[in-house]
Order: sequence, then C-alpha cells, then structure tokens
Amino acid sequence: MPDGTTPDGATPGDGAPPGHAMAGPATIRRPAATGTNAGRTTAEDTTAGGTTGGRAVARSVVGGPAAGCAEGDGAGRAEAGAAPAEAPAPWDGARGLLYLGVLSGAVALCALAAALYFGGALTSSVPWLDGSGGLTRGGLPVSELVMTAAGTVTVGLLLAGAVLLAGPDGGLPPLARRCLRSVRVSAGIWVAATLVTTVLSVSYLLGKPVSQVTDADLLSYLTDLTRGRALVVIVVLAGVPAVCASRPRSAGGAGGLLLVALAGLLPQVVTGHSASSDDHWLAVFSLAVHVTAAAVWVGGLLVLTALARPAGPLLAVIVPRYSALAGVCFAAVAASGLVNAWLQLGGAGAVLGSRYGLLVLAKVAALGCLGLLGWRHRRASLPALRTRGRGRVFVRLAAAEVVVMAAAMALATALSRTPPPAEDTGPTDPAGVLLGFEAPGPAGVAAYAFGRLLDPLFCTLVAAGAGLYLAGVLRLRRAGVRWPVRRTLAWYGGLLIVLVATCGGLARYSMVLFSNHVVQHLVLTLVAPVPLLLAAPADLALRSLHPGSGSEAVGRTPRDLLVSVLESRAARLSAHPVAALTAAVLVLYGFYASPLFEASLRNYPLHSLAMVVFLATGMLFMRAVHGGARWLPLALAPFHLVFGYAFMTAASVIAGDWYEALARTWGPLPEQDQRTAGLLIWVIGGLATVTLPFLARRAPLPQGSGMRTFTAQRTDVDGEVRRRR
Repeated sequence: MPDGTTPDGATPGDGAPPGHAMAGPATIRRPAATGTNAGRTTAEDTTAGGTTGGRAVARSVVGGPAAGCAEGDGAGRAEAGAAPAEAPAPWDGARGLLYLGVLSGAVALCALAAALYFGGALTSSVPWLDGSGGLTRGGLPVSELVMTAAGTVTVGLLLAGAVLLAGPDGGLPPLARRCLRSVRVSAGIWVAATLVTTVLSVSYLLGKPVSQVTDADLLSYLTDLTRGRALVVIVVLAGVPAVCASRPRSAGGAGGLLLVALAGLLPQVVTGHSASSDDHWLAVFSLAVHVTAAAVWVGGLLVLTALARPAGPLLAVIVPRYSALAGVCFAAVAASGLVNAWLQLGGAGAVLGSRYGLLVLAKVAALGCLGLLGWRHRRASLPALRTRGRGRVFVRLAAAEVVVMAAAMALATALSRTPPPAEDTGPTDPAGVLLGFEAPGPAGVAAYAFGRLLDPLFCTLVAAGAGLYLAGVLRLRRAGVRWPVRRTLAWYGGLLIVLVATCGGLARYSMVLFSNHVVQHLVLTLVAPVPLLLAAPADLALRSLHPGSGSEAVGRTPRDLLVSVLESRAARLSAHPVAALTAAVLVLYGFYASPLFEASLRNYPLHSLAMVVFLATGMLFMRAVHGGARWLPLALAPFHLVFGYAFMTAASVIAGDWYEALARTWGPLPEQDQRTAGLLIWVIGGLATVTLPFLARRAPLPQGSGMRTFTAQRTDVDGEVRRRR
C-alpha cells in the first residue's frame, strides 16, 4: 500500500453537505399502491404555519428522484402528461446519514490515534520538534485526514454530477445540480483544512507553538519549501470548484471541475515518502494512480450512499455503472498500492519486521474487506436493484464499506507520518544522483538496441492502448464485423514506436545527450502519430462501444463521454489547421526556448508529462494533415530550418548547467552535440515535409475522422450498431 497520502476511505459525514439544500421540515406520505395507480404518491409539505397538500406524480429519471417511490408493479413510473415537480424530493434518511457519519468519523479518529501511537509518530526523536506542543502534533494528522476526506467527497460529488447523474445529452437534472451545489461546501472544507495544515506544518517544522508562528515564517515556508508550494497549489485547485461549482450548465463544465479536483489531490504525492524513494518516478506514479483511483472509488460510493433515498429508481441505472467503474478502481488501488509498498519496504522481509510493514498489513486487511463487500454487492444488491428496484441491500452494504474506508483512510494518514524501513540504495555518483538512475556509458548500436529506461506512465499507456484496441476488435468480431487487419497492424506498430522512444535506449540517452532528446521529441511528434491515426481508434471505439438504449435517461456511458470529448469546442478548435500548426511550433520548438526544458531534465515526472504533450500535439497535427490540410508539413518546414540553424549557431549551450553537472567523459562535447541536434532537425524535418503529404494522399483517414463530418459519421455508426444489436 502507499505511504499514506492516499484516500482509501471517506467519512460519510463529509457527504452530508448535499442535504443542506433541503433544509426545512417535510414529510412524504405513501399511500398503498393499488392497480394502475401504483406509481402515484401524495406529497404533503409541512411548514411552520400549517400543512399544504398537493398531489404529485413520480417524475421521470431525467427530472430527478421520484417523490416517494411506492413498491409494486408500477413503482416509480410517471403519469403520462403530468408536469414534473419543480424541486427534488426531500432528503429522506438524513438521520441515518448522520448516524453513519458520526460512526465513520469516530472509527477514523480511533484508527488514526492507534496507528500514530503504534507507528511512533506521536513521539519525536528530534528535540526541537517537541517545542511545537501537543496541539500541533495531534492536530496536524487530523487536519491532513480532513483534507483527504474533503477532497475525496468533492471528487465524488463532481463524479455524480458530471457522469453518474448527468443526462445522456449532457444536461444536468435537478439531482445533479444539487450535487454541484454541495461541492461548494466540501471544497470549502478542503480549502480550510489545507490552510490549517499549512499553519500546523510550519509550527511543527520550526518546533514552536502555533501562537508564535509569524507571517514571515509562513511566507518562507510557502515559497522556499516544496511542501509549502504544494499546499499553495492545493488551495488554488480546491478553490476553483469551491467558487465555480454552481456555474456549470452542462456535464462538460462539471467534468472540467472534476479534472481540477483530481489534480488537487496530486501535489501531496510529490512531497511524501515516495518523493525520496530510490525509484522516484515509479513510486510517485504508483502513488498518483493510487490516490486518483481511490478518490473516484471512495467518493463515488460515499455520494451514492447519501443519494440512495432521493435517487429512488435511478439507483437501478446508476449503481451498475458505478460498480463497473469501482471494479477498475479497486484493481488500480490494489496494484499501485502493492508497487508502492514494495518500494517503501524494500522487500518482503520488512513487512513483519517493522511497524511500517505491520500498518501496511492492516491496510491490506481493510482492502480485502472492501473487496469482499464489493463482491457481495455484485451478488446481492445489484440483482435486488435490477429485479425489484429495492435499494435497501445496497445501502446496508455501502454503509459498511464507508466505515471500513474511513478506517483505511486513517491508516493511510498514519502511514504518511511513519518512517519507512527501506534504506537508500540508489546511485551514489554525482551524475546518477542527478539522473535518478545509473548514468549510461558510451553510446553505441547495442546500447540503443538493448538499453532501457522504463517510464511507468508510458508503459501503462501503451499497455492500456494495446488491451483496449484488442478488446474493441474482438467485440466487433463477435458481432460479425471484420475490422481491417492493416489498421490493427498500424496501431500496434505505432505503440511499438512510442514504447521504443520513451522506454528504450533512446530514452536513457535523451537525458544526457541533447541530440537524443531532440530526436525523441521529433519521433513522438512527427513519426509515431502517423500509424496511430491510420489505425482509426476513435472509429473503432464508436463502433464497439454500445450506444445508449434511449430508455436510460440518466447517466453517461463511456461512449457518451467519448462523443462529448470529440464534439467539444476544444476538439473543434484543435482540428483547425492553423491551430494545429501553431501548437506544433510552440510545443516542438518553444519548449527548448523556455525554462521548462531544463526543469524537465531535473524532474523526470515533468519530462514524462512533456512527452505526453509532444505526442498529443503530434496527433492533432497529423489529424489535420490527414483530414485534408496536406500543406501543413510544408508550412512547418521553415520552422525546422530556422530552429535547426539556431541550434547549430548558438553561442551558448541550452541547459548548459545541467550538462556540465553531469561531467560526461565520453562522446561529443555539449557544443558539438547541440550542433548535431540542429542537423538532425533538418534531416528529420525534411523527410517529414516530403513524406507526410504523400502518406495522407495514399492512406486517408476513415470518413468522418475530420471534426467537420464527425457528427454525421457518428449518426451512421449509431444506426449500424443498433441494427447489429
């Protein structure tokens, strides 16, 4: 399991804010359902001045939760022609949620105190840290726990509003809007807890009580230390949904806030135990996957538990889709946690031989309990929802999961404050310390062919791309549709190019030779996108993913999400040839003129993200070329000439401090290597200028791959898929 910044659980008390939108006493009376009127319910809103009676009919799933779903053959059906109610049904089960929140909070606090005491985090071996006082030493873990819980709840509410409860057309029904309004509360708590954590962290680091912390101390902490800058980023990212949560009018806007909230969980990843482990990038990446997957899993379950009553018959549609997502998140949490725990412990022998290892075992036990409860969901609650529309079994199991998740999250927080037993066994030479891996020797054919520097991000992306494409081809084959073999070969050929460029010998030498770095980026931008686009992955996804049946008026399927991305305003803008050319120039050559280049050399995670941007920019550029703008390679040619000449005639070396610090004793000097890079830009850029228009003419993309005709092509594909079904 990871070192502890991971939200493996959340207290339901943080899920209570949605209920604030339903302040005021109200009751729902459910008459016995008889005959064809089983779907009718009578709602009486009781106010302080008296009772106002009114007849209400259960609304459709688009309009929000049915008011008092009567059990029976016609439960939850809307009367034809009846106008939907203007406000969602009152928040039933508030008392049960309160009890669950109190229980989960108590379990989390008890587990946190026990784990901190067992791990030795409450006692310090550094004398001056004792001067911070008991308030700081006890309050800091609690504030960090609240931070994680509030961030997880925020992610869950945005997931419900943007995906689980949104309409297939991207609209936001009343229940989804209620979730977005509640985001302001959870994100506000997230910001407040982060600010408290900042003050307590300064107090703990300086070893003096909170009352003696000065403004100068805070400013120095926030500007000079990585941990302080990370907290600033969290405040900014958490503040975005806190301020803007009520503004989105579509699921797309809510989805943007969801991405911002997920990004707000990541800054702490680079400041914990993983940041100082031997395999720095692997530890950081595995923890980032763990945090993200756990937040989606835990937050989604917490919000669904809180929405069980007002959602009513929607649960039969929402829960199965969430269950599939939760299964993927569970697998990601387990796999990434195993990798991170192995890195922190240094081997299996430290599991039972250290207190950190025993706390990890406790988290493993909690994860196992959650897995059993999830299996029970699939065996009991999902069939009950599908056949009888009853959510009582789901609520009971989900409540048990929430309590276990609260304990798991407390254990994660305690682990973040418990020193791991693994010793530093990384490289000791200056170049190896800078690189984070053993410095490579002289370059040669064998070194390029058999050398490797595995990038966890691209290994995951390539493996996911290979598996998903194969799954799509097999699904079409089972439906009696043959997918062209040449497209399949093109896809796997493109993935192989990406894997070699990012994880092979070229990747290892790109960190020490500027010319290799330039070649790596040119391959990702101008070479790899060509076969990847010819494989038509978007067309395959549209044909293999099932479209909505039309009767499910809530929630967005994976195909709905893909269509919304492809038809978004950003996608239409990026498809314009001028926009594609501008992006290619700025990314391909502006990157080297900015401080980001040297920063990416010193920070390998940033280098990996930069390579993702280069590949995505190349995909956009090549899509415009194959979509009809075959003049784009010729328009890019002058920039190849200008920047290649600039590299060859530059008076100074780009990122010269980095290459000087490496003290390389083999190969060309940095000045000569930079001139070689300029020559390679001319060669590779010239070949691309000549060959890309020819390939675009001989192997155009499938009809509809251009964004101008995408909507019409999608309509044809929808009809074809429905006919097959």
